[in-house]
Amino acid sequence: MKGFDVTDTEERLNRLENLAEATLLGIQQLGQQAQQDREEMRSMIGDLAQQAQQDREEMRSSIADMISMMDGFAQQAQENREAIRGLQSENHRILEYLFGEQQRRNGNGSDA
Repeated sequence: MKGFDVTDTEERLNRLENLAEATLLGIQQLGQQAQQDREEMRSMIGDLAQQAQQDREEMRSSIADMISMMDGFAQQAQENREAIRGLQSENHRILEYLFGEQQRRNGNGSDA
């Protein structure tokens, strides 16, 4: 029968302890890396959220500017329509005057 070898057992224990320490160290490093990854992810999400908020504010501002411009265009179009109506009225009066003058001249010329 083989005798119990203490040296062999101690070597095995030492290897197991080394393996356990290496495993524990690996787990700790993975935990630290996971924590860093979570912090970086939170930071990136925060940055993206902030950028999205800025983009929304810029879009709202741009839309408000466009609406203001469109209101200005609508007001200018209304003023232009009123000016055109005024010109049409004035042209109508001028044509009536000229037509009346032409009829008077034609009437005067046929009397002579």
